[in-house]
Amino acid sequence: MTNWQADKTEEALKQHDELPESTPRNFSDIELRNVFESGTDTDPLPELIRISNDLLPATEDGFIIRLHNDIDAIFDGKKQGFRKSNIKYHDLRHTRSVVLATMRLFHGLKCDGHHLPDDVIKLGILCAYFHDTGMLLTIHDSESNGSAYLKCHEKRSINFAREYIYELGLPGAYVDNCEPIINCTNLDIKPETLPFESEEIELTGHVLGTADILAQMGDRYYLESLPLLYMEQKDAGIEEFDSSMDLMRGTATFYYEVIENRLAVQFKNRCLAMQTHFREWWGIDKNLYLDYIEKNIQYLKKIVPKSEKNPALLGHYLKRRHPQNR
Repeated sequence: MTNWQADKTEEALKQHDELPESTPRNFSDIELRNVFESGTDTDPLPELIRISNDLLPATEDGFIIRLHNDIDAIFDGKKQGFRKSNIKYHDLRHTRSVVLATMRLFHGLKCDGHHLPDDVIKLGILCAYFHDTGMLLTIHDSESNGSAYLKCHEKRSINFAREYIYELGLPGAYVDNCEPIINCTNLDIKPETLPFESEEIELTGHVLGTADILAQMGDRYYLESLPLLYMEQKDAGIEEFDSSMDLMRGTATFYYEVIENRLAVQFKNRCLAMQTHFREWWGIDKNLYLDYIEKNIQYLKKIVPKSEKNPALLGHYLKRRHPQNR
């Protein structure tokens, strides 16, 4: 982000703090993008705290701050028992993006009239932070790369989340309910088959599963990150695609035939609450996640045919440098 863009975003944030809720605001395309990405290239904690104060007014900021800092330490290998993350696609930036999307969805749902207990929202946020920790290596793992656990990372993530819940002394219901919530991020599992103990826990699972999809596919660097995803799958022994180009070739079909159904049917269109969030929180009556996903898919459909005979051309069309590779 340039200094000018940062200044404009800071100005937009100031407008958000000063103007009444739902006041219409005019945003340029750059400002819209910066509002959407707040915290994806930088630390999102300030925005997470702002949303948390609205969602959980009776909860001290220390809850979200500790969670956020502990996950940072886990990914950085500074928390006892963990090694520093060497994952390129499911990295800390991705986790932060999913947490932000999760909290935005909770806020949108609250504005739409869904009143969830504080403990359910807190559990959903915790699960968002831990949903991909199963791809991190512990000091006891013999593997050299976290990608080796891609196929079973949800189960490991659940175990790590439970250990953390015990560490914090949170209610036993957190331990019981984190499994079906995190399993909603597993595309091989149909949400309707999961043993949710209540409609509130089911809704929370839908929120996390939705946020995981939206945060990935709406990301500014999603297309540039697809080769990283292919390498993760290859390292994990997943042979669904022959090359990163092959993965890109199938992504649009995957979205229209699998993901749209998962969002609309299996997760009961919880994604629509994003538009409510941006309208009520920023005065932007748009579902920015779905807008940016569609832009990514349309651009991908445009460049793949042009690069079929010469994959090297992808470098001409995909020029953004992923933040972790700068």
